[in-house]
Amino acid sequence: MQGLGKVADPKDEEKLSAYQREQAGIKEGAEEKGKASEDHLRRHNKMARGVTAFQIAIALSAISVLTKRKALWIAGLLLGIIGVGFLIAGLL
Repeated sequence: MQGLGKVADPKDEEKLSAYQREQAGIKEGAEEKGKASEDHLRRHNKMARGVTAFQIAIALSAISVLTKRKALWIAGLLLGIIGVGFLIAGLL
C-alpha cells in the first residue's frame, strides 16, 4: 500500500506481523518433521535390506533342501546373519 502512496491500516500491520510469526512457527515445525522423516527413511532402508537378505536366505535354504547341497544351505545361513545385521543397524 505504501508503494501506491496510501497509508496502511494499523490492523493490517498487526495481521501482517502475526502472520509472519505464525509462518516462522510453521517453518520450525516443518524442519523438525523433515529431519524426523529423513531419519525414518534411513532406518527403513536398512530394514528393507535386512528383509531382502532374509527372503533370499529362505529361498536358498529351500533350494538346498530340494537339491541336498550343503553349500546353498551355508549361503542361506550367511545371508540370514547378514539380514540380522541389517535389522540391528536399522533399530539403532
